[in-house]
Amino acid sequence: MALFVVAIFAWGLAFYGLGLYLRDLSTQFGWSVTAVSLVTFSFHLTATLLTFVVSRQFARRGPRPVFLVGAVALPLGVAAVGLVGSLWQLVPAYLVLAVGWTCCNSNPISATVLAWFPDRSGAPLSAALTGASVGGIALIPALDAAVRAYGLRTALASTAGITACVLLPLAGAVIRSPPAGTRPPATKERRPPFRPFRSTRFWSLSLGLALAIAAQVGLLVHQLKYLDEGFSAGTGARLVAVTTAAALVGRLIFVALVDRWASTTSLGCGFLVAQAIALAMLAASRSTTTVTVACGLFGLGVGVLITIPPLLVRRSYPQVPFTTAFPVVNVGYQLAIATGPLAVAVARDRLNGYRPTFTALAVADVIAVALLIWNGRLGPDTDAPTADRHEGQADGEFWTTGSVPT
Repeated sequence: MALFVVAIFAWGLAFYGLGLYLRDLSTQFGWSVTAVSLVTFSFHLTATLLTFVVSRQFARRGPRPVFLVGAVALPLGVAAVGLVGSLWQLVPAYLVLAVGWTCCNSNPISATVLAWFPDRSGAPLSAALTGASVGGIALIPALDAAVRAYGLRTALASTAGITACVLLPLAGAVIRSPPAGTRPPATKERRPPFRPFRSTRFWSLSLGLALAIAAQVGLLVHQLKYLDEGFSAGTGARLVAVTTAAALVGRLIFVALVDRWASTTSLGCGFLVAQAIALAMLAASRSTTTVTVACGLFGLGVGVLITIPPLLVRRSYPQVPFTTAFPVVNVGYQLAIATGPLAVAVARDRLNGYRPTFTALAVADVIAVALLIWNGRLGPDTDAPTADRHEGQADGEFWTTGSVPT
């Protein structure tokens, strides 16, 4: 439950919230969408680099210190966004926000869940990350209403205060490592480095996830701006809520099926196909009915695409500690998150609108599905350098082990 609440604030303020910041900052100060998207790129690039640092600290110290840093940095970053008066000031604000995001996103949440539930991790991980969908459903419409009523600075300052009051007690008193007796004993032997870069298994997984998340985040960050261009005030936020509500539905379906389905890969790809269809619908029509259906259809896969990367990493590299394998595979995923919104912004400016860009995003989803299906047919890597003994584990290092989803 604590991780569920953390996910609400992390995704609501540092994932879905980026679209709201883009819209309101570009409107309030007259900044171009491309300029704000470039700063958003710096946010995600920073998060990508910080992933390795956070993963290492998580492995050494466990979840509590990591989430404590996140509980401080996330509200500070949100408050700082509300205080900016020029474009350059948005850069340090987003850097602080990136620290909070990296310490509270799917990387530490997944590692914590996988440590507590090593044998059947799919359902509890999906349940914890359901908070991401709730964050979009609950926080974005509320924050949008607060911004319209009180202004961006007051709305974000108040939100930051509430965030700190909720997350600090959870991180300091509730979130913790599993009992010491459930973790493998430490040894002083050193393990070979994890270097999967020459294998098709790595590239099919990394590129497939990267293309899928680039298409998803590219739409989500620009969704509110796109909707506000063709619909009345407030309608855009409600349609974003449709997407996030559908994300909750999709995640609940995924939770019900993931530990029963024969292949996590095929299950996840089904949701990606739905997103490709939704993007094609947005490219084809701007009628209210079509856009509403497309927003809902797209939303079904939003939460799933957040959940499947750690599960697919566990399936592909069962003998490598999660805190070692996931950051390496996750580099392409994080870089795609960084470049997706920027690429959409540039395409929008060059093509004079969003609709041609959505067609390209649909094609990216189709390619992603093909790559992930190919990866699923390769099976797990049984030649990984780390065996069940977990060579090279330092004293106090936090490992995740157990059976692997298919």
